[in-house]
Amino acid sequence: MKTAHISAQEGPADLNKGSFEIPDFDHGHQLCTFANKWASVSDELHGPVAMTKTPRTNSPHRKRAGVSEPTVDAIFDAYPSPVKTRLLALRRLIFDTADTTEGVGPLEETLKWGQPSYLTTESKSGSTIRIDQVKAEAGRYAVYFHCQTDLVETFRELYPELRYGGNRSILLDAGEKLPEKALRHCVALALTYHARKRTRVK
Repeated sequence: MKTAHISAQEGPADLNKGSFEIPDFDHGHQLCTFANKWASVSDELHGPVAMTKTPRTNSPHRKRAGVSEPTVDAIFDAYPSPVKTRLLALRRLIFDTADTTEGVGPLEETLKWGQPSYLTTESKSGSTIRIDQVKAEAGRYAVYFHCQTDLVETFRELYPELRYGGNRSILLDAGEKLPEKALRHCVALALTYHARKRTRVK
C-alpha cells in the first residue's frame, strides 16, 4: 500500500490535514472503482460539480458590420493618447464615408498585420484600408492602401499638399488638424476601387 499526502490544490480541504491511502492498481477496473469512490467522497463534502460549456468567443476575423471587435479595441487602447485620438477620429471618418458612399455597404473591421483594417466584405466594392501609428516617427500616423493599386498615385494628383509614404500611404501628424475633406474623398475612392474597375470593364 502506498501513501500520498494530498495538498490543498489536489483534494478537498477536509482531507488536507492527514494522509490518504492510495492502493496499488493491478487492474483497470480497480482504478475505475477508486475514481468513483473519490468522486463520491468529493460530492459528500462539496456537492456534485456541474459540467459547464466554455462559451465560444468571437474570432477577431469574424464579420460584424459596423461593430468593433474586442481585439481591435485593444489595439486602439494601446496607442499613445495624441495618436489614439486622431486614429479614432479617422476610424469614424472611414465608417461615415462608407455609410454615405453608394454601393459600399457595411464594413468589416478586423486586424491585418496587427493594424485596424476596413474591408468591403459584403459588397466587395473596394480595396482594404488600414490605419496605424508610424512607429519610427513619434506623433505620426497613417492611412495605408494596397500598394499594387494606383490609389496613392491618384491621391497625389488630386491632393499634392498631403504627405505620402511611397505608393502605399497618406502620412498624418497628430499635432495637426485632420484634412477631413481630402481624406473623405480618398477613402471613398478606395472603398469603391473594385466597383469602378468593374464599371470601366463593362
